[in-house]
Amino acid sequence: MADKRMQYNQIVAKAWGNEMFRSKLIRDPLGTLKQEGVDLPPGVSVQVVEDTEKVVHFVLPKKPAGGEQAEDFAVC
Repeated sequence: MADKRMQYNQIVAKAWGNEMFRSKLIRDPLGTLKQEGVDLPPGVSVQVVEDTEKVVHFVLPKKPAGGEQAEDFAVC
């Protein structure tokens, strides 16, 4: 999980520092992520959305398999 988080952070930093990469990531997320070494299962789609000063996106992740209860997860 830490490797995926690091990879995510590197992609975000690259998008913040490189306007061409940011535009490509928004326009073609699957192709761009693949070029960055991100493996996604076939049939998965990706949407890239960007927060602004007035719009913040809250992503609700997919519930893990196994029916874990909310209290099983630590709130950070």
